[in-house]
Amino acid sequence: MNLIKKWSSMSLILRILTGLVIGAALGFIVPKAAWIGVPGELFVGALKAIASILVFVLVAASLANSQGGDMKKFRTVVSLYLFSTLCAAINPCSPALPSR
Repeated sequence: MNLIKKWSSMSLILRILTGLVIGAALGFIVPKAAWIGVPGELFVGALKAIASILVFVLVAASLANSQGGDMKKFRTVVSLYLFSTLCAAINPCSPALPSR
């Protein structure tokens, strides 16, 4: 129980670095164990899933908090956001698309 309290009291950055070190050590010590990569793949997948939502919320919050004024800069931001989202959706390197 003391270990769980100590782990919970650590900063998030330190926990991530600790996980990286433990994962790398296990990868070198037991390279044939496939289960070692599962937590890392889940973590990276979660980061990829939340990144687009986070950018959308930040752009929407920026638009909502604007005091009016020059909307041309917001038009550029929204256009770039939509363009980059479209490019990410049709990326030929995406694992969802079959390779040729």
